[in-house]
Amino acid sequence: MRIRWFLSAAGLLAAAAFAQVNTADLIGTIMDESGGVVRNVEVTLTSQDTGVQRLTHTNAVGRYNFEQLPPGPYRLTAQARGFLTEVAPHVELTVGRKAALDLRLKVGEVKTETIVTAGADLVDTRDSSLSSVMQNIAIRELPLNGRDVNQLALLEPGVVMTRRAADSGSAEYKLVINGSRPSQNSFLLDGGDINDATNTTPTSAAGVILGVDTLREFRVLANSYSAAYGRSAGGIVSAVTKSGTNQFHGSIFEFIRNSDVDAKNYFDSHSAQIPPLRRNQFGAEVDGPIVKNKTFFMASYEGFRWRLGLTNIAVVPGANARLGIIPNQPAVTVNPAVPAYLNLVPLPNGPLFADGTGQFISSASQSTDENFAASRIDHYLSEKTFLFARYTYDGARQSVPDNLNLSTANSRTRNQYLTAELTHIFSERFLDTFRFSFNKSLSTSFPSYQRQVDPSLSFLPGDPFGQISITGLFSLGPSRFGPSFLNTKLFQFSDNAAYAHGRHALNIGIDYRFYHLPAQQVQSPFGFYQFSSLANFLQAIPTSVEMTLPSSNLVRNWRQSMVAAYLQDEIRLSRRLTLNLGLRYERISLPGEENGLLSNLRSLQAPQAAVGQIFTNPSNLNFAPRVGLAWDPFGDGKTSIRSGFGIFYDELWSDFYLNAGNRQPPFYTLGSVAATASSPIPFPNAYALINSPRFILGRQDVVQYRPNSPYEMQYNFTVQRQLASKSVITAGYTGERGVHLPELIDGNQATPTVLADGSYFFPANATVQNPNFTGIRYKETAGQSYYNALLLSFEKRFSRGLSFRLNYTFSRNIDTGSIEISQGTDNDLPQNPYNLKADRGLSNYDVRNYFVTYWNWDLPTLPGPKLLGSGWHWNAITTLSSGNPFSAVISFDRARAIPQSGTAPETPNLSPGASTNPILGDPARYFDPSSFVLQPAGFYGNLGRNTLIGPGLVKVDFSLNKQFRVTERLGLELRTEAFNLFNHPNFSIPSQRAVFSGVNATSGLGIPVASAGLITTTQTSSRQLQLGLKVTF
Repeated sequence: MRIRWFLSAAGLLAAAAFAQVNTADLIGTIMDESGGVVRNVEVTLTSQDTGVQRLTHTNAVGRYNFEQLPPGPYRLTAQARGFLTEVAPHVELTVGRKAALDLRLKVGEVKTETIVTAGADLVDTRDSSLSSVMQNIAIRELPLNGRDVNQLALLEPGVVMTRRAADSGSAEYKLVINGSRPSQNSFLLDGGDINDATNTTPTSAAGVILGVDTLREFRVLANSYSAAYGRSAGGIVSAVTKSGTNQFHGSIFEFIRNSDVDAKNYFDSHSAQIPPLRRNQFGAEVDGPIVKNKTFFMASYEGFRWRLGLTNIAVVPGANARLGIIPNQPAVTVNPAVPAYLNLVPLPNGPLFADGTGQFISSASQSTDENFAASRIDHYLSEKTFLFARYTYDGARQSVPDNLNLSTANSRTRNQYLTAELTHIFSERFLDTFRFSFNKSLSTSFPSYQRQVDPSLSFLPGDPFGQISITGLFSLGPSRFGPSFLNTKLFQFSDNAAYAHGRHALNIGIDYRFYHLPAQQVQSPFGFYQFSSLANFLQAIPTSVEMTLPSSNLVRNWRQSMVAAYLQDEIRLSRRLTLNLGLRYERISLPGEENGLLSNLRSLQAPQAAVGQIFTNPSNLNFAPRVGLAWDPFGDGKTSIRSGFGIFYDELWSDFYLNAGNRQPPFYTLGSVAATASSPIPFPNAYALINSPRFILGRQDVVQYRPNSPYEMQYNFTVQRQLASKSVITAGYTGERGVHLPELIDGNQATPTVLADGSYFFPANATVQNPNFTGIRYKETAGQSYYNALLLSFEKRFSRGLSFRLNYTFSRNIDTGSIEISQGTDNDLPQNPYNLKADRGLSNYDVRNYFVTYWNWDLPTLPGPKLLGSGWHWNAITTLSSGNPFSAVISFDRARAIPQSGTAPETPNLSPGASTNPILGDPARYFDPSSFVLQPAGFYGNLGRNTLIGPGLVKVDFSLNKQFRVTERLGLELRTEAFNLFNHPNFSIPSQRAVFSGVNATSGLGIPVASAGLITTTQTSSRQLQLGLKVTF
């Protein structure tokens, strides 16, 4: 027996807080042939998947409304006494969509049906937000590299990819949604929060999100979305899992790759064999009824096994340089302690450079294993009460060798997500939804060794080998930021009510989240020596040494919570005009540590950290208004003009304080000794320095004690027009203004003298601001960002065997600093912490032009036997992108600013008349270093931040599939997929951005870095072919 749910509303904007991420709405007006509204029409909506029905009646203004509908295909029937029954048999509802379907009834007998060919409007005439949904056929058929769900977001308007070194998270690439930082995005699965422990992309150790076969819908909200959403200021990525239907469906699949059919990477040796690759992805998915029309299930498993051959490149000293013979420099005497460490560094076997260094090119193997499983149950308790529960598990591990074949970085992740939701319909005007979600995400990292290291080379007795870093060259030993772990447990409770009255659709929601986060985030636990040049390394003259004292408490147990409430109203001012109004309040608690291990440096001049709360709470008055208009100028549902504005807070979660909170004295002591001309640092006996009077607190991670609440103002103006029955074009402007954004700066540089022309000068005897610390990496909420973009999109929904979408974004993204979590590689801190406006420039995440298109095409039957000529499907994704910006730098402290917070961020001067973007394009020398000169001692360079533009991206992913129909319900599909079809080398940003390594004592000129502008990696793989077999039923 079919279930009937009775629900009526007057046109809600959203059914409940976060409800629209996993449900859909349908609204419409029913009129007679003269255009007059018809009251009390019985409207029935039937799910074609489950047979479940909902029924409502039109109100006094002829409107009907269905809310919180599971996405999928429906059949709508409208009947009233004295009129023919109208039937719309093909109404497709997608996640988050507020669809509209108006009907006109003809006079006649009720028992006579007329078929309406139109479905729900393709154009959005109710919602002012900028968002889009991925069609189910695209989710199933597109060639997604690694079957990674994350890639679906890159096919949505307003979303671009940054290929800068990751500031946070573990994904292979980062999503920049509407210009926001990747760390500002929120990820939802069936409405539950699945952001990882650092509040970023919830990928596995493999850098992917599996489970594409479990998805029903996928949606990205990019700008000016309703007050139902919050927590983060950036975009919302929402995925909804599929439920079972009244028929059993499923698939069994395996995809394989092998290097025997792949192309070589640009940097692979031409004479050697291609590095080996073995990759298998396999699994199964099944869904169906447990009790017909009442209880349904879905279950899935996917395994991933990957062995990837790598071509690693490092810049190492040549044989003569190891003897102290360095071209264009006086000969140096090699310290007796150094050769033992040099023996761990291979000799060059590739191109040699004029400064005595050369490339060491090696092959290695990266191993990755992952297991994914998901299950879901949907149950209808009664005509008015229904629930679902879903559990997801993902466990992965990866091991990546370094470029010296000495150590291996190992990472492990285990993500578990649970969501349960109960919905009850109290009356035709009122319903309520309660949801509970649990997110348990564990990530660990630790090193291992490929070669035996003599224990006598350790810096601290009894500990493993630490790390040595030579600026502009190589790092020896595992990363100093480990071993570490994060083990978050997030509990989320929400209750959401929807009430309709007249022209108003009112929504009230409350959301409470609490997390417990045990964490270990160490720094230099086994000692870290920094050398400014090869010559200084050979002479054992380190710039500094850093270590964590053995008495330090390494583990923290964090607790934090957030409560939010919102009110949202959609007001139908007329049939053509809708006003969206919303207000959200969001307050986050201060972080607590269950053992009271809380301390922070409350000012940059404080002599020591103060025990107690690490910062004050800026969120007590976080009220976020939202407003928008949607106008249907012609009243036919085929054109919309929309505009929206909103304020969106970026709450201070663990990504703001984790590094600082885990590494603060007196509970954690990170010590350092800086070298001076009169007091050099002994090498390699770091332990001897622990009791030295020169041993002071090392680089401290500190957060602003009185931060502001970061927020964004988002705004958009879009025009959308339906061109044909299944085609829509969208053009729009979108913008974002970020205020009080978290930003890392070097908080303990030397004190400068400000000259008459406003420039900063550091005298030779300048001292740091706070002599109690070597360095302070300070995170303050002083960042600003500015984003403006033109969006163009054309979409053809699937019909007549073809669907496709074209998206183009032209944008400009500017900020005062892009780094908020960690720096290094190509991520620089602002050069001048005293004047952040001087570092205003292109954001790390600026992508000027971004074009992506995809299509799914069921090819016409070819001549010849039907078995071979039919069932062919062609799918492709094409991406064309500008490059990300980067800075040219110098590798030593020319300004005498005494930078202590990581990589030296100082830039050179620009040569008179030279371009700030002197791109040559050759990966051996991507930019022209002669465009830069060394600035006078004591001054910052005048070259701006991020003035050079990195290599662009050209990539085509392609699949050609052949389906065989074995029986009416059993199918077989053979898939051939090619990633980077044309084998285009998509280069990374240069690994060597330094142009000067020191000062020539004779000429006083800068010593050029011979490898300046060298690119050693690509951001995408070479062409890889993948074969797949899929059985469907």
